[in-house]
Amino acid sequence: MDNASKMFLLAAEEQNFTRAAERAHVTQQCLSSYIKRLEEELQVKLFERRPRLCLTPCGEALYESLRQVSVIEDDLQMRLREIRDGDVGHISFGVNSTRGRIFLPRLFDEYHSLFPKVTMSVVLDDTVNLAALMMNKKLDIFLGISCQPHDLLEFIPVKREPMYLVAANDVLRQYYAGSAPWHDLHDGDTVDLRSFKNLPLAGNPGSSTASTMIGQYLLSQNISFKRIVSIGDYDTQISLCGRGLAVMFCSLLILDAVMDYNTFKSYRRRLLRLHVRDFNDTLRVEIVRPKQLFRPRYLQCFTDMLKSRLDNYYARIEKSSADSTGGSG
Repeated sequence: MDNASKMFLLAAEEQNFTRAAERAHVTQQCLSSYIKRLEEELQVKLFERRPRLCLTPCGEALYESLRQVSVIEDDLQMRLREIRDGDVGHISFGVNSTRGRIFLPRLFDEYHSLFPKVTMSVVLDDTVNLAALMMNKKLDIFLGISCQPHDLLEFIPVKREPMYLVAANDVLRQYYAGSAPWHDLHDGDTVDLRSFKNLPLAGNPGSSTASTMIGQYLLSQNISFKRIVSIGDYDTQISLCGRGLAVMFCSLLILDAVMDYNTFKSYRRRLLRLHVRDFNDTLRVEIVRPKQLFRPRYLQCFTDMLKSRLDNYYARIEKSSADSTGGSG
């Protein structure tokens, strides 16, 4: 692909000549010249400049075609590199911070023993931001949570994760406002959040998939919480719940961190995993990667090991949760 086509792709992705020029490490004038030359060569207008920069129908057609060319060229480069160098390369992987803490150390240990010449970098962020990084070719693979479909992305289903309320029994009793007498709760019980008033909530930032889903549920049930902190790190949320300062929502995999917290706590100080009445939505967990014709062996093996490791964690967490529920009665 020539330089003019590469500049056009950057401008189409950014919808902004200044940001595109920064990514290309050229001046805006230089980038504009490339695009003007491409328009003259093709004898079409590729961008509307006002009221804001956007692709014309001809520009959209060129963008889709060049994206496919870019994928083919990237595949060829990876194929040639693997033939030349063998299992040598780099993987850029994206994941939420707490999820990464739960399974990445053992996965890296296992993977590195098989592919010692492959280096890795990890980006900790929410799904929507990880997807944007992948579209800009800054990620090879990420663990997505209910990621939006896209023609250029491939999705490997992993799990449908239910959501739970995590809280200390004493905190729930303090904010209980139901008509029936209070009864202490046990791990695995179901609670009706309409029976509580102004529960203090530690939750994810508004951009996260989980936060959006929880907000929609609370709105539909006319339930009000008092959000005391927004933070994407579940370990901090768990700590706040353990100190009796808040309650939190979490999905199945994050229960591993909750169970770790409970390990050395007395029964009265443990955090409870509770089902929420009428909250049946689940998070769609999937491995996301660009659609490609070819993948290096080391990257395909990492994908397979990631899937296997996650399956094992889910099976263990579900068994531990079932044992805990059975033992609380």
